[in-house]
Amino acid sequence: MKRRLRDTENNGEKLDIIHGVDMTTGEHGKEYKAAFKTETGDEDRFVVELQYPSTSPRERFETVIPRDPTGYDPIKDIEYTIDEICLTYLPEAQSLVFRDDDSGVVRLLKRAVAKKSPSDYCKALDNFNAHIRASLADSTISKTLDSKHALPPSLVKHIFSQVYQRIVSPHAHRLKKVKDKATTYGELMPSFVNTIFRQTHLNSSSIFVDLGSGVGNVVIQAALQTGAQSWGIEILDTPAKFASEQAKELQARARLWGLSIGPIHLLHGSFLESPEIDDVLRVADVVLVNNKVFGERLNGELLFKFLDLKDGAQVISLESFGAGRQGAWNQQQNAARLFREKRYESGTDAVSWDGQSVDYFIATKDEHHVKEEDL
Repeated sequence: MKRRLRDTENNGEKLDIIHGVDMTTGEHGKEYKAAFKTETGDEDRFVVELQYPSTSPRERFETVIPRDPTGYDPIKDIEYTIDEICLTYLPEAQSLVFRDDDSGVVRLLKRAVAKKSPSDYCKALDNFNAHIRASLADSTISKTLDSKHALPPSLVKHIFSQVYQRIVSPHAHRLKKVKDKATTYGELMPSFVNTIFRQTHLNSSSIFVDLGSGVGNVVIQAALQTGAQSWGIEILDTPAKFASEQAKELQARARLWGLSIGPIHLLHGSFLESPEIDDVLRVADVVLVNNKVFGERLNGELLFKFLDLKDGAQVISLESFGAGRQGAWNQQQNAARLFREKRYESGTDAVSWDGQSVDYFIATKDEHHVKEEDL
């Protein structure tokens, strides 16, 4: 079944998003300097608006530059957003014009910043906004989006980054406090997640479950990228709180982008003691568990959960449940025989705790091959 990407229910209503300007004003103001100056040499911190490919009100940004190069950068956010709009929502001929290396809109914006010319900056942005509004009015954008059945990875990465920068990044230091090894926090990078979605053929008719979902990164990426019904559960208070906030921001921001996404269900609690998770596991297509630091007992308890999975369900893990004599599959009698497991290498920069390639495993429940072996 082909996925419909376009949000057909957006009637231009105001959305509860965190605007770019919210990230650079108030208590955050001192962390930024103006990108432009007035004629008298004073800082000129003015606000601009960017039209997204939907009828929702435009997002507001302050024209400032972060003093810390690793901080949120509204100028770059505007540029990346425009680039992704051109790539995904405009016909190829129009996209090429707006992305021209010499006269394209992003090039004009960069040139205006370099020249310290607020008027040139506003003119280039106003022209782009007008074109997007016209393309919405004459259905160019809706027709272009309807011709596609998958979102470009670059667009998924950018929207994901917009959400993460607004919710998690300002408070990332709070995630480093853990009780024990089993609650050590780590993240899978979006490019790696994209790979495992492809390998497991996750799509808009699938049910995805992340056991130990942290701040909800993989859950919201699944809903955005594939349209799957996406579930997650996290036991730690702080990551679970961020996960709920990220889901709320994504749902609003997806509408801003004119996109339809899959349902998101995020729970706070233990995946070993959740009746809701027990129920959804019985119908799940793909289950993810980052069990890199789980002990033997916890992996064994997870195994019993997985025995209720339907035939064909796939379990993605960072540690093998069946490798070697200590593997949980082998320790739990003949449970290993219900699964076919393959090992893969992630490639570099796939996880937050190690820049080197790591092993990961995909185990598929297959009762049929057990019956054949017993014949």
